[in-house]
Amino acid sequence: MTRKFLFGINILVLVLLLLSFFVPLVAPVKFPVFSLLSLLTLPIIGVNAAFAVYWLVRWDPRFFLSATLLILAHIYFGPFVLGGKNNKEVSEKTLDVLSHNVHLFDKYAADLEKGSIAQEYKLLIDRKAPEIICLQEYTGTHPVDFDRYPYQYIYFNPPFKLMGQAIMSQYPMINRGSLNFQNTANNVIYADLLVDGDTIRIYNAHLQSIGINPTEKFVNQGGAEKIKNRISTTFVK
Repeated sequence: MTRKFLFGINILVLVLLLLSFFVPLVAPVKFPVFSLLSLLTLPIIGVNAAFAVYWLVRWDPRFFLSATLLILAHIYFGPFVLGGKNNKEVSEKTLDVLSHNVHLFDKYAADLEKGSIAQEYKLLIDRKAPEIICLQEYTGTHPVDFDRYPYQYIYFNPPFKLMGQAIMSQYPMINRGSLNFQNTANNVIYADLLVDGDTIRIYNAHLQSIGINPTEKFVNQGGAEKIKNRISTTFVK
């Protein structure tokens, strides 16, 4: 009875894995809910691997069913999901880049919490000493000293002038710009930096979240359905 029950679950997971092969072929705008399956691909592969080990230990021929799907998954999804060796040589030259959403440096936080991000950020810069800093939700009124970064690009999307983005660098900027999105304060800014004779483009992206509030009150007030709809809408975008 136990093996039949487990095999039933195994078949269900195998079907889900098989369906995940077709997710890239289906337009999210037509079936947005189906796209949610892509978020479960890795756990599904893990469960199938566990079933394969379970059947193998018991010398059960049902092992070959899970093993076959796992081999197909490895061929189809490649090492991006299942892992693999990276044979590319890594350069000894490195560039220290720090990216951080500073939430306006607690500008609108309660008095007890106000300034905590700014204070922590000062310590972070002193400790890590990054060569380039990318900031999201940046505001011009803050107590953090960025004088060690003489080359700065600060951009506020015109409709939303209270919150912007910034790229701060110890290397000269020879070009910069912004890729604005419509009807949102979120955007992408970039800067071309002259680093040891080479030109390196740095992108600073501030993308919109799906607005999930992981609280019990949110879930009890229909949050589960909202989460599903928001994730589906995100895939369409």
